[in-house]
Amino acid sequence: MSDTGPTADIYSAIQQQLGLKLEMRKAPVETLIVDRGEKEPIGN
Repeated sequence: MSDTGPTADIYSAIQQQLGLKLEMRKAPVETLIVDRGEKEPIGN
């Protein structure tokens, strides 16, 4: 994390306004990929 630029402003705002501290970590994340979606007609 850099201490300069727009991202530093976001991290500071989150910490000051919400009292939260963001930390970088690596962790497995479950991911769902939707390849295609089709809309089926619904009768009234």
